This record gives sequence, C-alpha cells and structure tokens, in this order.
Amino acid sequence: MKFFNVHAGTDNSEADRFDTLISPASVVATLNQITEQEGLDTIGFDEAYPNSQRIRVEIRNEIEKCLSAGIKPVIQNSLLVYNAESSLDFIAELKKDFRDRIITVVGGQLVPFATSAYKKNPNIDVTCVGDGEVIIPQLASDIKNGITKPFYSS
Repeated sequence: MKFFNVHAGTDNSEADRFDTLISPASVVATLNQITEQEGLDTIGFDEAYPNSQRIRVEIRNEIEKCLSAGIKPVIQNSLLVYNAESSLDFIAELKKDFRDRIITVVGGQLVPFATSAYKKNPNIDVTCVGDGEVIIPQLASDIKNGITKPFYSS
C-alpha cells in the first residue's frame, strides 16, 4: 500500500494562497509521519509550491509506478477553503483516469462544513472528519485489511 499525502494548491500560483505558505508543509509532514508510523510507504506532495502542474505530473507518475508494481495507491487530500475547488478537480481527473485502481480520501478543515456533499461525491472513496492523528491509524488498518469504510470520524 502506498499513501500519497497531497496538499493541493490553486492553479493561480502564489496569488490565491494568502497566508498559507507555511501551513501546507506542516499538513503534509504531519500526515506523512502518521502514515509512516502505521508502517505504510508514504509520499507527501505540497502542491501549493509554485508550478503546481509539475507536481500534478509527478503525482501521476508515482501513481503509474505503483500500479505497474501491483500496488494500489491511496491519495489523501487536505481540503481548505482556498484549495478545495482545485483539489476536487484534481481528484476528479485522477478518478477519471485511474477509476477504482486508486483510493481517494479527503479530510481537512473544510470537510466538516459540507460532509454530506463530500460523502455523495462519486470521486471520493473516503471522507474523514476530525483529527487525522485519530482517524488515519484506523483508516490505514482498514485499507491494509481490505475493509475500507466510506466515512471516518474522530
């Protein structure tokens, strides 16, 4: 199992990032540490870094590598107000191209405010509300055991 912790930014470079230049890296680092503690192979991407298109291409390349090796990738996205639209567009692109060969997961500050919409989104396999430190260990265990639920909360 390979986890990709993605903090997607906007496609409008730094102009739409407001004061989030420090926050995304800590989100990715925290998610990476938690999933690694669960014994999972993890890669973090901070798409808020300038040239988000290059990061998207790299994520796709890594997904292809996993699939070629017989590994089903898990793509976790942190949704915030400024990046939700871009993140959801990217998830839709990934699902269109990779369908059920990947598992898509969303969590983050915005999800509690629109939980039912995220749960109904056909491109999202797992919706998480609450503290990642609590949710990710159970999610990781369930994914490893092939019993993933569509909703997790802490």
